[in-house]
Amino acid sequence: MKPAVKAKNASVNRMKSRSLMTSTDIFEFLLNRADQYRSGLINA
Repeated sequence: MKPAVKAKNASVNRMKSRSLMTSTDIFEFLLNRADQYRSGLINA
């Protein structure tokens, strides 16, 4: 198999696994933002 094809398949597999993770990633991202916002308000 050509390296380019192999790399493309790897990136596609990464995208698939990432799409499964997206909801939890967004959830954690929002939680982190909320924590930063709260600590920012407290510090201010």
